[in-house]
Amino acid sequence: MTPWLVTAAVTLLLTAWVAAAETVVERLPLVRALRLREDDLPGAAPLLWLIEHRTTTRNALLLVTIAVRATFVAAALVLFDAWGVVAAVLLSMVLGEVAPRTWTLRHLESAGLRLAPGVLLAVRLLDPPTRVLIDLGRFLVGTRAD
Repeated sequence: MTPWLVTAAVTLLLTAWVAAAETVVERLPLVRALRLREDDLPGAAPLLWLIEHRTTTRNALLLVTIAVRATFVAAALVLFDAWGVVAAVLLSMVLGEVAPRTWTLRHLESAGLRLAPGVLLAVRLLDPPTRVLIDLGRFLVGTRAD
């Protein structure tokens, strides 16, 4: 297996993981996350943190999404011709977005409990570069003039 094929496969898996994590963070109500924590279920504490810190979580997941999608497209460009890239991108949309989001919506709580520890680790590791990028964006946009 070529390194580019491994890269494409890994980034496709990461895309699916991020899509599932984003779905949990967007759709799981805070009250439900609190109840899961009260029930002391494994993964409930990090899940609650992610829900309570949705903006921080969204920002870190956005950074991951951009990085893995750009890497996936680069790998597809190396591996395939123009039609192959189109097919790879469509496959990525189905396997990396639609399928994981649909599955996660059907199993929101259990998916959230399973995903939360890894997502929390990623969010904490990516918080410094994410904050730098957010601050840079705010600097470029400037202050509100209204």
